[in-house]
Amino acid sequence: RGMLLLYCEILEMETPTIESPDIPRFSSICLFRATYGNDDLTVSARKTVVESIDGCVFLVNALTKRDQPIPRLFSVLRNVHHLVSTVPASAALMDKAIDSLNEKTSS
Repeated sequence: RGMLLLYCEILEMETPTIESPDIPRFSSICLFRATYGNDDLTVSARKTVVESIDGCVFLVNALTKRDQPIPRLFSVLRNVHHLVSTVPASAALMDKAIDSLNEKTSS
């Protein structure tokens, strides 16, 4: 649980310069690898991301960031697609996160 939360938290990190390593992208890749598969461990990891640590909120926030590198955007998008296809309940949670984000930006 701790490492999954760390990966999600790192998604929100800003890289200081364009030349800096894209740490949020690497975190997104690690998150994908930790949740991809059908064994008990990856199924448990997916459930933790969706239900326990609000991973959907982190992914939606990362997906809607402006001015981010395209490889990072596609890496986050891969995570969103994977979770929606393997944990259908995550779609409603992501919709809720988007609605919440829209409310904050319109205020």
